[in-house]
Amino acid sequence: MESGIASPRTDLPLREVEAFAALLAEREEIEGFAVRRETLDGICREHLALHGLHFDGCRFAACKLCRSHLSDITFIDSDLSNCDLTGCSFERVRFERCRLTGLALPESYLHHVVFNGCKADYANFSGGRLRRVAFLHMVLNTAALDNCRLEAVRFERCELRETEFYHTLLAGIDLRDSDLAGLRVTALASRELRGLRVTSLQALELARLLGIDRKTLYNKLHLYGIE
Repeated sequence: MESGIASPRTDLPLREVEAFAALLAEREEIEGFAVRRETLDGICREHLALHGLHFDGCRFAACKLCRSHLSDITFIDSDLSNCDLTGCSFERVRFERCRLTGLALPESYLHHVVFNGCKADYANFSGGRLRRVAFLHMVLNTAALDNCRLEAVRFERCELRETEFYHTLLAGIDLRDSDLAGLRVTALASRELRGLRVTSLQALELARLLGIDRKTLYNKLHLYGIE
């Protein structure tokens, strides 16, 4: 467990499988497999139940698995770029060193999820609910986290250049060790920034982006509880 985030768990040993694509194309529920170095092309399914799976070195090419439930799953060194996972729910899922560029996760629910060392520029989390989620050493440049509900979410050493947080409350979020160049928020005085933790230099950068002079900046920082 990492900072209160539960790790994926399985009750039985995973079975090795070499034709997971066939299972994914035919079954509604899949559980208990280890999949290694397989390419899954163009699979379009909805309302799947995927549980207790381990993916290592796999590529999901143009896959759509909308409104599915994924639990107790690990993705290692895998490529989910541009996959459509709209409206999915994730429970105890871990992504390690994955390529997630353009991954679509709008209106999804993430609970006990870890993203570690992944490249997720242009990923879309808009409208999602994230509870006990950690973004560690992530590239999230130009990603969208608009209209999200964040609960116990942690960012550690992330690249957040031009990342969008419009209408997402950031109270308690600590971004002091992340790169915020060009971060996109509604306004410095907006409710979404109350309680956000940034360095003084990062605060000045936010002010510059929003066209606020330094004196006004410090008054607003104090008023809105930005640390």
